[in-house]
Amino acid sequence: MGNNGIGISVFSLIMAIICFNLLLLVIAFLRRNTMLLVKNSTSVLLLILLLGIIRLFVPIDMPNAAVIHSDKVMPGIQNLLGEQLFGEITLWMALGIVWILGVAFVLLRAFFNLILEVQRMKRYKIVEDPQVIRVAKELNLKNAVIVCSPEVDVPKVIGIFKAYIYLPSLALYDEDLKLVLRHEYQHFKGNDFLIKIFYLMLSALFWWNPVTHIFQREVDNLLELRCDAAITNKMDNDQRIAYLNTILSVIKQTILGKEKFVESAAKLVNQDNEGFIQQRFQVVLYENQYKASKIKFVTFLTTMFVFLLSYSVIIQPAYYPPESDLKGQFAITAENAYILVLQDGTMKLFVDDQFIDTIAQEELKSKPYADLKKIKKGN
Repeated sequence: MGNNGIGISVFSLIMAIICFNLLLLVIAFLRRNTMLLVKNSTSVLLLILLLGIIRLFVPIDMPNAAVIHSDKVMPGIQNLLGEQLFGEITLWMALGIVWILGVAFVLLRAFFNLILEVQRMKRYKIVEDPQVIRVAKELNLKNAVIVCSPEVDVPKVIGIFKAYIYLPSLALYDEDLKLVLRHEYQHFKGNDFLIKIFYLMLSALFWWNPVTHIFQREVDNLLELRCDAAITNKMDNDQRIAYLNTILSVIKQTILGKEKFVESAAKLVNQDNEGFIQQRFQVVLYENQYKASKIKFVTFLTTMFVFLLSYSVIIQPAYYPPESDLKGQFAITAENAYILVLQDGTMKLFVDDQFIDTIAQEELKSKPYADLKKIKKGN
């Protein structure tokens, strides 16, 4: 039996967190399926990620959602969290305080590390590269500042209003250098820096959840695949091969294993993930073969259906109120009881046409009230 209206409860919050974690695990699993990426690009995975975030921040109980009553696990957790530690402080309240303190600590640490990263990058020894200056002028990249330094490990970019592109010393032809600059600038156009910052904040909010931290690398991978797709979207096979050869050339000229950790920067290559680099190459080479495929549309509909389906189930602890709590000893069944819903939203329980008690909205999701007929006054 479903609930009677839209609402938010502790149990809907828990359900939202569970769904969010499951969707992150699904994305991590599907990302390893190269053919799925070839046929759908990264759009399906990015859509799942977006829907997962929406599911997390919109934890509502939908009308007529199926309520699954837990007789042991959920009531056990509920009782444990309700245990008083000292005075009026319950375990639930103590955990809430720890959560808030943890969020504050992780956010401050992330902000401090970001400041240190930016300051360190500003102290790079800058050199003028005539080729880079010439090629950048030809590309006419708006709001872009290009920094060449031997201290840069791999091409990377940071920035919100300006693209600060950092390049190491590379021996490339002009056309190859254009591809490198276009790639980094595409990260800026795609607001990848903001996306990374947002996910850092999300990880801080759920600092106690290992799934969000493990998934950090998957965010980097998805953004890299999306950038590749944007750059190669209108390329023929020869141009795609040239693009991949440029990436190979950059990998060979950079020092493997010496990549400096800049958490918020978007890089051309992640050198410690050879399997992903191989997957990137396969997606770039074969993705254009499925541009007109109907698979993307079917995948989109399936994803949306699963997302909406996640709102159709609510897990709650089973609750059977003692009969002694009511005025007399009697059974409450769908045959002898109903709930009268007044115009102001007040709900009154009637048994054998006799008023018994006022019912709270939360109680409608638990037996026996969930099984009772709801009658609106005036109907």
